[in-house]
Amino acid sequence: MVVSEFSWLCRYSKPIYVHGRNIRVLSTPQDFYGALLSGVRTAQRRIVLSSLYLGTGKHEQELVECLGSALSDGARPHLRCSVLLDCLRGTRGHPNSVSLLRPLLSGPHGDRFSLHLYHTPNLRGLLRKVFPARLNEGMGLQHTKIYVFDDSLLLSGANLSRDYFTNRQDRYMLFSDSTRLADYFSRVAQTIADHSYCVGSDEELRPALEFDHLTSRANSVKYRRIISDSVRNLLRSEQSINCQSNSGSGGTRREILPCSPSSRWGNTEYGRRKRRQSDSWLGCRQERDCVSPRATSTCHLATSRPCWELEETYLYWLPLLRHLVSLGLGV
Repeated sequence: MVVSEFSWLCRYSKPIYVHGRNIRVLSTPQDFYGALLSGVRTAQRRIVLSSLYLGTGKHEQELVECLGSALSDGARPHLRCSVLLDCLRGTRGHPNSVSLLRPLLSGPHGDRFSLHLYHTPNLRGLLRKVFPARLNEGMGLQHTKIYVFDDSLLLSGANLSRDYFTNRQDRYMLFSDSTRLADYFSRVAQTIADHSYCVGSDEELRPALEFDHLTSRANSVKYRRIISDSVRNLLRSEQSINCQSNSGSGGTRREILPCSPSSRWGNTEYGRRKRRQSDSWLGCRQERDCVSPRATSTCHLATSRPCWELEETYLYWLPLLRHLVSLGLGV
C-alpha cells in the first residue's frame, strides 16, 4: 500500500536503498548527543558536521575536545574533519562558533580540519551594515543538519547546541554502514562549503571563489548562478546513477529519495502530490524551522529568480510510513 502510493516519486529521483537493519530511530536529545560523540570517537576517515551553528556551552566544548582528540589520535592519521555553519549565526556575539573551533584550526592538525561559513547573497552593502544581529538572519540562513562519520549518516533537524543535546526534542535517524547515502550527503555539504567562506587559523574569512559575492550586486548575481548550477549538477549526477536494490535477506528496505530542484514546488505535480499525500498519511503541516517529527519544510539556498530549492528528503519504510525527514537546507 505504501509503496504504491509513493511510487510516483521515482519519476523525480532515483531511490537510494538502505538495508532495514542499518537504520535506527533515536528517541531523545541525549541519544542524539551520544551518537555524535560516538561517531567522532570511532570515525577513521571522515567527519562531516553541517549545522546552523555550534553553541558555546560545556556540551559543545566537549564535542570540540572530542574532535581534537580524534584528529590527534595517531591510530587515525588519515582522518579529516569538515564543519559547515552559517556565517551570520556562527559569528554572532563572542564567544561564538568560530572562536570555539579556533583551537582546531590553529592546532597541529589544522591541515586536516576545515571550517566553512555560508553567507547568504541577500545581505550585502548597506543592508549588511544597518541590520542588527538576529534581525539580519531573516535574510537567509544555511541550516542543513548533516552529520557523517565514515559510512554512517545521522540526519536530524537538531542544531549542535546544548538545548538540542539535553531537552529540545527533534527528529534523529541514524543510517549505519550506508556508504552511498553518506557519500551523497557529504557531497551536498561539500558543494555548499565550496561556495562558502573558508575560515583561517586567524579567524579571517576568505572567499571560496575568485571573487567576494558580497562586494557588489554583479558579484551577488554571479554567485547565485554559480552555486545554483553546482547544486543542480550534483542532483542530476545523483539521479543518473542506476540504483540497484539490495538482494540480501533480512530487514526491511528503506528508500531515500533526494528530490529534484524546482523553481516553484507548490505549482508542480510533485508539490501537489506531496502536500496531498502528506495530509492524508500523516497530517503533516509545513513549517519553516520544523520542530515536530511530522513537520516538513522547504527552504531556499539562494532566493533569486529562477531560484532552486532542495526540497525535503523523503524517508519511508515498510510496512508503516512513520516519519518524513527534512533535509533542512536553507538560506
